[in-house]
Amino acid sequence: MKIPYIKIPIADISAYLAPFDNETKGKIFQAVLDFGLYQQWADLELPERAKIGYAAVQEIVENEIKSYKKFCKEQKQKIKNHWAKIKNTDDTNVLPVRNNQTKTETETKTEYINKLLTAPKVAERAPSLPKKLNDLQKFSNAVIENFETNVQTPEQKRIWFKRNCRCLTDILTFCGKNIPLALGAIEACVVRLQKANLSGGYEAVCRNLPEYMAQAQKDNLEANYASYQTN
Repeated sequence: MKIPYIKIPIADISAYLAPFDNETKGKIFQAVLDFGLYQQWADLELPERAKIGYAAVQEIVENEIKSYKKFCKEQKQKIKNHWAKIKNTDDTNVLPVRNNQTKTETETKTEYINKLLTAPKVAERAPSLPKKLNDLQKFSNAVIENFETNVQTPEQKRIWFKRNCRCLTDILTFCGKNIPLALGAIEACVVRLQKANLSGGYEAVCRNLPEYMAQAQKDNLEANYASYQTN
């Protein structure tokens, strides 16, 4: 039995495996493929340091599977609720006219149909007010502006947000919905990875989020103090 379709964050896996030779990487990637077929992790003979990287890769894949199963469960519940709502809705207005239907009922239906026919077309309606962004949308826009210069078109932004929504939510929530602090936490992670000549997605931020948030708070205090000294 195959595991369900999931998206595996290759950037994160590559970051964990970067220090190892190609033979070790090949063994671990083959283990990932075998897990997809047999749902069982291979017992690899690896150096002690490589075993830590292999364990991290297992955790990444299994977390993605859990997330996908949770998503499927939520979607099934949503569709059940949707159909239950439709079933319980009074649909007498769509029934054919009864032989004993009263004059008042007939007039009410006629008025309703006339109202639909005379309603203004979409183009003629007053323009809707711009949608107010919530905290997560504001945060994602700020992340794109600061860290994702290659994400420009609306379609690219939509795909990028869908891929990173869970991590962005965790980061923003952990930072108390303080967007500058959340951006600082991401910056602290980016600096740490660059110094180690590594790369990673936003899941890398979530793995050491308390440490990165503390670093962001420290950097913010130092910047405020430097600004105070200058003034």
